[in-house]
Amino acid sequence: MPEDYPRKYWWLVLVIVPIAAALIPVLIETFKLDRKDGAVEPAKNLSVFNACGHSLGSDIRRKWLDLGGENGRLGCPNDDEQDAPRSPQGTVGRFVTFHGTDHPYYIFLHRNGPHAAQSFVVYGRIGEIYDHMGRSKSSLGFPTSDEHDMPGGPSGKRQSDFEGGYIGWSQELQDYVVMQNH
Repeated sequence: MPEDYPRKYWWLVLVIVPIAAALIPVLIETFKLDRKDGAVEPAKNLSVFNACGHSLGSDIRRKWLDLGGENGRLGCPNDDEQDAPRSPQGTVGRFVTFHGTDHPYYIFLHRNGPHAAQSFVVYGRIGEIYDHMGRSKSSLGFPTSDEHDMPGGPSGKRQSDFEGGYIGWSQELQDYVVMQNH
């Protein structure tokens, strides 16, 4: 019986080989092998949009539009969307810097990990502190939340969460705290 298999099923080669040949380029385009650690991550944004003369991928553009686009608090991008440095936690992603109304604004997009395909905005004094620390390559890594009221804190105290901790800011005290996870 086993000797009959090559003769009985030769036609499967005619079906499987063309399907595999068609799928392999699609899979290569859809997934990019990160040669540093072998992790597979989705390809960069497949759709690119013009935003005030700069290129934004669809995920960051969606977040920017949700925040008012060029007429919102972030204003126009300073440059095109670009790769962010890998975080100490291993996250890779993209980011864009915006003019903002008072301080620099950043939108970061996670490409892998528990927040893959999610975008978060960092701005104001918290954005300045995060920038001085080294942004995504700092011990804090990528943001994991938009700025929000500090839990249990009085009004005027704000916080942004990151992979490796958080930055808190008090408008009243004009002071900040950086808490890092250990």
